[in-house]
Amino acid sequence: MYHVRGLRPAAGPGPAKTAMRFFESKEARERRLYREAYASISHSLTTGIPNQRLRDIYLSWFAAASAMAEDVAGSVACLRKTLDARDLDQATRICQVLALPMVSVWFRSLDRTVNPEADERRRLRSAAVSSVFHALGDASPETVRDFLNLDIQYNYETDLEEAREKSGEHGGPPRYPALIISKLAGVTGFGDYIDWSKQALPVTKDEDFIFVNTAKPYGELAYDLNGIIAIEMSIPIYGAEMFRVMNTAARDG
Repeated sequence: MYHVRGLRPAAGPGPAKTAMRFFESKEARERRLYREAYASISHSLTTGIPNQRLRDIYLSWFAAASAMAEDVAGSVACLRKTLDARDLDQATRICQVLALPMVSVWFRSLDRTVNPEADERRRLRSAAVSSVFHALGDASPETVRDFLNLDIQYNYETDLEEAREKSGEHGGPPRYPALIISKLAGVTGFGDYIDWSKQALPVTKDEDFIFVNTAKPYGELAYDLNGIIAIEMSIPIYGAEMFRVMNTAARDG
């Protein structure tokens, strides 16, 4: 259903340049914009993160995110409905949102290696996200807060899924993808439908969601089941591809 796009290497020293095209399909334009978004992000991190080891880790998050964006754009309603109007700035913001699951995947792997205390786990995540988004020009407290909340949900659901796999039980409906789609709706002009200032995490049942508008929970968008499935399926796929590329780079380096 979904195809793994090969993660691309870091771009050159300058920001992406958009060439004029006489005709370009929606799909081709979409691919180009996400790749240019990654090049722009790569340039910002290359100039803003002096530590090469950390920079390579951060770049892998966004390489996975931009490839994932290409893959799910036709399935997630708020992305599909903005194809005609999408520009490089919007594509960049979409990649920034889809990098958040990759950050959680990466830190979950780190947790299993070094097993830090809860406070240290939170401190490491906060420092990394703050550093990355400062280099990208968006190190607001809300950005860090929302990532930390999303990370709580991601680990809660992954813990449940792993426990169910061991016991042979069937999993329940995922709610983490719906939170990610709310963030995507926020950067594509539809508006965040989750009230992040009030939302408590983890969400354990649908009634736990705190919507901005309870009368119209998903704003202009309907409940996006196809988008939820696409996000849910793509996170482990691109998380694994992220680690594969990182390991290859480490051997080659």
